[in-house]
Amino acid sequence: MDLEYECHADGSTTASHSGDSLQDIERQLAIIVPCMNEDLDILLGVLSGIPHHCLIIVVSNSTPDRYQAERAMLTGFCGRCARRALILHQTDPDLASAFEAAGLPQILHHDTGINDSARRIRSGKGEAMMVGTVLAKLEGKRFVGFIDADNFVPGAVYEYCKVFATGLYHALNDPTSLHFGAEYPEEQTLAMVRIKWKSKPKITNGKLVNQESGRCSRVVNAWMNRLLTSITMRKEHCDFIQTANAGEHAMSTDLALRLNFATGYAVEPYQLVNLLESSSESSYPLTPRASPRLSGTDEAKPVSAVHPGPTIKIMQIETLNPHIHDFSKGEEHIARMQAQGLSTIFHSSLINQETKKQLQAYMEIELGIVVDDGVPEVPRTYPRIEGRKLEVFRKLI
Repeated sequence: MDLEYECHADGSTTASHSGDSLQDIERQLAIIVPCMNEDLDILLGVLSGIPHHCLIIVVSNSTPDRYQAERAMLTGFCGRCARRALILHQTDPDLASAFEAAGLPQILHHDTGINDSARRIRSGKGEAMMVGTVLAKLEGKRFVGFIDADNFVPGAVYEYCKVFATGLYHALNDPTSLHFGAEYPEEQTLAMVRIKWKSKPKITNGKLVNQESGRCSRVVNAWMNRLLTSITMRKEHCDFIQTANAGEHAMSTDLALRLNFATGYAVEPYQLVNLLESSSESSYPLTPRASPRLSGTDEAKPVSAVHPGPTIKIMQIETLNPHIHDFSKGEEHIARMQAQGLSTIFHSSLINQETKKQLQAYMEIELGIVVDDGVPEVPRTYPRIEGRKLEVFRKLI
């Protein structure tokens, strides 16, 4: 193990890793980039920021012409940089057939914009993440990372990937881990790394003004922490969760296969809700059930109810680069993002009635333009990927 610790007088500890150990993680890491009609120069910058040893997987939902341009750009990039990448379109009929044959028809729908009777994979970031996860598993990658395609700063992308590698390595090799050591196999520990941006600048009166977090993150983080406070029955309010909306995150591929993915802007917050619900059901009910379990299908099952035992370590790591992306999205778009994120909390089986009433009142006042009577739609969620017949993808793709 290439991991050294230094204890300081203030009680803090510094862990150091060698470059070789992080490159070992990167060789096992696939970076999945969902994209939809992004500016090609910005997308190229994102791809350029991904370290050389990582596998790039681009899942596109762009128009046909733009998709062909993305393929050509990626082919040229890989040729110049001597590296591998995968790209495919989210609405590819063979991909849809593979998901259906594998036992995940819930991800499909009839696309009225296509003049045939075949079904296609639904549009959405969560669906693209599922596609990328399957490809990463087929490529034998032990870890998957997710990065948005609209990041204006390639250096930030590079930092995110390095943080992924560092966090994953630390989580799986930390001697303080519950299952670390010869008595427990390495597979007993699964890891997730979620990025907390140092700042998310906005343009105000022609100037770039730093903000510690985005408007959506502030709201969803606050309510996620209220949920966590209630289910742990702490007397004081906790502020542990800082990454409810972390679009940039990575995890063990086996963990991604065990999660139930959500669609839309619910996908990242629901990862935490899904894990909290699973942890509750694997031990004892922390609170009386107040809402039905989120699911787009009766087949959805909690992570640890299916696979009891593994330790799941979630690390939140603050980066230094500013997170700069498209500033042009309006207030209604932000409200929709907040509502979809909060819907995962509102409809969680863990929320108590008091918190639920408070959240409903908040959404009725603050998000009335997108939420009727303060009650958000139940987010669409999918059965886990694990246990599906993934070998059919090799034949059909």
